[in-house]
Amino acid sequence: MIARRHRIALAATFVLVVTGCGSKSAPSTASPSSDELKSATVQSGFTDATASGLAAIQPASRVKHSGARLVQVFDESGAVLAYRERVVSDGAGAFSLRPIAALSGTAPDWELRQVLQEGYLFRYRDVEIRDARLFAQNYTLTDLDSGEFVAGRACANYEIKSRGADPRTTSIAVDASTGLILRYEESDRNGRVVKSMVYESFDSRPDLSTAVWFEGVHDERELSVSGNLAAEFGETIREPRLLPSGFELHEAFALRDDDRNNWIKLVYTDGVEPLFFLFRNRSVASKFTTAQAPATSVRKTAQEVGDETVFVYRMGAAGVAQATLNEGVFLVVGSVDEAVLVDMIESATD
Repeated sequence: MIARRHRIALAATFVLVVTGCGSKSAPSTASPSSDELKSATVQSGFTDATASGLAAIQPASRVKHSGARLVQVFDESGAVLAYRERVVSDGAGAFSLRPIAALSGTAPDWELRQVLQEGYLFRYRDVEIRDARLFAQNYTLTDLDSGEFVAGRACANYEIKSRGADPRTTSIAVDASTGLILRYEESDRNGRVVKSMVYESFDSRPDLSTAVWFEGVHDERELSVSGNLAAEFGETIREPRLLPSGFELHEAFALRDDDRNNWIKLVYTDGVEPLFFLFRNRSVASKFTTAQAPATSVRKTAQEVGDETVFVYRMGAAGVAQATLNEGVFLVVGSVDEAVLVDMIESATD
């Protein structure tokens, strides 16, 4: 059994490999089309009207627009990380996401962290239908038959609720014209808000001539999730055999960090939530370097332990587990219970 410990640290590898990876590219072919989503939701028992409404929802990468957004992330004590950001998307995969101003709960190097995490924040932070079939299996959808105006845009309101043992409820406001989610608020099983986002301004015809598009800062190569990952990766890999209920492999990437270490990144999803599993072989691994995390992001104090320990901490709604073991270096990140993160690492070492 692997011991668990908690410490106030944010792995630099997490910032640079998980949140900084990505490249300017067309929208992922893994994202469901409207027809796929409508078919899956109808088959799951949703009404035609509700299925059609949900199928109209589009990810930000597919909608040409710009706007200012207010983002809030709450930790277990109720402290909030709040900031404003500006997003620009050409609707064909190119995007820019830059910080405007910190409002509360941020560290002195907050702006740098936001820039380093640009790819992750745009691609994975916000509510999105990532897999139609898994969404239909793991979530219920309620058309609230109501509307509101967000950033001057008429929106329809829906409620998404997970079916799992740790149910979460997310209210969304969907732009009636573009299908973009202009507001969401996610709550845990106790009704406590864990994160929210709202557009404060919106332009459907932005001037793209001055946009500075995101470019990935690391080598990233997408792998086939239906193929032989180890063969494609070119090294022995470890994959978790124990996953949280409802999650399946969605994407896989080969990465290289600043020290030229090769990582494999596996992205799992239950249809909405992303769950990251990263691994690199011990033969090319060095110790994690760490950087101080914002006080509002971390739950426990530091403890010094040996190699057979998984360090576990939280950053807002997300849990993080990291370990340097005999088999290699592991990093797992997701909005699931901490024990699940540790189980994933342990199951990959058997």
